[in-house]
Amino acid sequence: MKLVCHAPHPPLSQWVEMIWHYECAPLPFSLEKLMPTGRVDLIINLNDEALRVHDPVDVRQIEHYRGPLFSGVQGSFSVIDASQQTLIMGVAFKPGGAHVLPGFGVAEISDTHLSAADVWGNEVLFLWEQLAGLPDAWSRVHALERALIKVIARGRQRDMHASVQMALQEFHHCPTATSVRELADDSGLSQRRFIELFTRQVGITPKLYSRIQRFQRTLQQVHARRQVDWCELAFDAGYYDQSHLIRDFQQFSGLSPTQYRALRTKHPNHVGLTDSAQG
Repeated sequence: MKLVCHAPHPPLSQWVEMIWHYECAPLPFSLEKLMPTGRVDLIINLNDEALRVHDPVDVRQIEHYRGPLFSGVQGSFSVIDASQQTLIMGVAFKPGGAHVLPGFGVAEISDTHLSAADVWGNEVLFLWEQLAGLPDAWSRVHALERALIKVIARGRQRDMHASVQMALQEFHHCPTATSVRELADDSGLSQRRFIELFTRQVGITPKLYSRIQRFQRTLQQVHARRQVDWCELAFDAGYYDQSHLIRDFQQFSGLSPTQYRALRTKHPNHVGLTDSAQG
């Protein structure tokens, strides 16, 4: 397994958290669950085949996407074909960062996926072929970085509203400390207007975004710890009690925390999907 992660340079670093490249041997399971993160991702399968995304309720239903694929902000887990993870790369946009991309609105692709070719046409398919033909991970990463800078530069620049930037910072530091009403009051906007702006630029409501960030913090702790005191973890994460933690965890992952610990992989947001864990 070989993973390359690159934090881009300015100006791309304003909007992109990471460009990554992953190469590995075939995995021992056929499907993977991906946990929700609150951000948009661009996924590029460097093998010459369509990306397959499975329905999370009925994995027998499959959508096929040829070329690079946008994964919108997901409100729950998604299911992908693990066999396609042998040579793949992608872009993890910062929360709200994909708002600057020309051709679509972030909220339009929430809880769904979109072929990049449907947005940018044959140009993105040429980029896909170019990346696949380059000799190594770093040359691909830098080529993708240059391509993204050009796409954003020639698109209609859309700045993030100051109130949305402030809210994202607050949620990053402590997902449960500040209410949506307080954030709206601090921005000088009505609560309705604040929620509308946040949803349009980030892709989901501020309440759902906050819950996903709290889930992500919990997930990282559950993944990293050898032993877990569930009551202590629930309190530290800002849940009412252990039952509240378990309900949220099941909603976002489709698994209980105990099931997640049994199925976890090296990557906290990836879970190998066995027959008993499907759905």
